[in-house]
Amino acid sequence: MTVCFTLQKTPCQYPALTTTVTLHDILSSLLHRNHCNPRRPLNSLESSRETMISCPKKVLAVLFVGVLTSVTLGQVPHVGKCPVVETQATLNVTQYLGKWYEIQRFPAIFEKGSCVRAEYSLKANGRVKVDNRYIESGYETHALGEAWVPDPKYPAVLNVQFNQAIPPAQYKVIETDYESYSLVFSCEDVAGIIDFQFAWILSRKLTLPDDLVTRLKQKLQSYQVDVTAFIVSDQTNCPM
Repeated sequence: MTVCFTLQKTPCQYPALTTTVTLHDILSSLLHRNHCNPRRPLNSLESSRETMISCPKKVLAVLFVGVLTSVTLGQVPHVGKCPVVETQATLNVTQYLGKWYEIQRFPAIFEKGSCVRAEYSLKANGRVKVDNRYIESGYETHALGEAWVPDPKYPAVLNVQFNQAIPPAQYKVIETDYESYSLVFSCEDVAGIIDFQFAWILSRKLTLPDDLVTRLKQKLQSYQVDVTAFIVSDQTNCPM
């Protein structure tokens, strides 16, 4: 599950992944704090099993809290590791810049309101400025961050960060034509035991043809992603 924290009045929100504190981080922190460590880092299914054996009560407690929190806040957990979802082979960041409107998304605790949109622009340091906005109760809220490609070998996998104190989250462009639509996916897992998925269908306009939305969902579904989690975003009477 991705949890967003902020000390500002502006809520953490975005159609392009916001910064996160994951259950994996919480699990690792609690295990080290209680001197209950696996022989290797929490980065494999084998080490996860070792952790379950060496301190099962602590792990089960953390997972229970994570699942309870995610269900309460609307995020849906899945058993096992994150699915392997292929991104585009290339990504022209310059063509990707500009405004994107959220058409559909997976439920997420940091998503609220209507008229959700993101605008990307190039910064002086070569990274991408991320400006995410939504409207709630007649007021517009926005969050500012930056995105970059950490590994040139995977140009369609970006990191997005809104707070230097919190590690960046991934923003995977699965498919885009730059001019009309974009399909974005991300996933966080807890030691390969449970994962929490996020997905967005974005558009250059306030609407997308139904047949295109269906095709993009089918593409995600081909990677064993449960697309029934998608919900429709409200773009009614929203500013362009």
